[in-house]
Amino acid sequence: MSFKKRLIIAVLCIAALIGGCGAEKQQEVEEIPVSYSAQQMALVALSAFREAEQVYTDTIWRVAAGEGGETYEKRYLQRLKTFFIEMTAMDRMAEQREVKLSDGEKKRLEDAADRFYEDSVRQEPKLNGLDQEGTRALFLSYGLALKCKREIMAARDVEVSQSEAKVIRIQQIAVDNTEDAEQIHLRALEGADFYLLAKTYAKGRPVDLKVGRGELPEEVEAAVFNLEDGAVSDVIESDGHLYIVKIVDSFDEAATEIRRQSMQAERAKKRIGEALRRFLLEKRIEMDGGDWKRVEQLIGRGYQGEDFFEAAGRAMGDGGIQGGGS
Repeated sequence: MSFKKRLIIAVLCIAALIGGCGAEKQQEVEEIPVSYSAQQMALVALSAFREAEQVYTDTIWRVAAGEGGETYEKRYLQRLKTFFIEMTAMDRMAEQREVKLSDGEKKRLEDAADRFYEDSVRQEPKLNGLDQEGTRALFLSYGLALKCKREIMAARDVEVSQSEAKVIRIQQIAVDNTEDAEQIHLRALEGADFYLLAKTYAKGRPVDLKVGRGELPEEVEAAVFNLEDGAVSDVIESDGHLYIVKIVDSFDEAATEIRRQSMQAERAKKRIGEALRRFLLEKRIEMDGGDWKRVEQLIGRGYQGEDFFEAAGRAMGDGGIQGGGS
């Protein structure tokens, strides 16, 4: 999984969730400290910074990323801070839901942590003070958070069917007057080349389209999604235009699967965000300012170790924590 993709799906917008609670948060909440040491957080941060530089080079940190001259480095550090808040929340949610790592999962995570410690931690000066047990604890916490997310995403209402995600390929001609529409429709039914008809009548409007449900005007979708390959629709009136559609492929299997996975990931992300919002109505995750300041001081160039996310993700049979609310 690429760094950019993982960053998008791994970091939840906890600040937005907390801020969105509004008046509901006036009730008394339990304060929970972030459960990682500065060295544990620095390990993850150093790994993430190195991978970002491999993709974008170190010039990325000086790029302006917000109003007021905020740099990408500052924004990225805030995202990493949010990541540790999320991890703490997910581990506590796992306790509530009685989600536990199996003996096999624990063994794989501990073995991965031991290899990671020898190859990437023990000789890293910035991680002085992080021992083998601390590295194991970090891997186990990450694995538990991942498993809790999987449990949340396993609900049936997260699943997306092929019917919901169905993608078809069409050629479409949209015109503004009845005479042209009737002429096009007649010639198409007689077997005229539909694309050439479009060249004559479409006036620069797109002709070849690959579309899923919800991406066409409602009347057009209702008329064409059940047609067979090669069929030509009736003249369809919608939004002040007249449409004639030819079905090139009534079920694009590859595109449908890509869309199904995307829709399912988005639905899972929303479900996890909702679960976190409910959790944060009663709990507040607090980051120790001194610990985080030490993490920021430890961040720098030169880390040559393995990618933490890949190492721990492999141990759980995954590329990293997936789903989320951002």
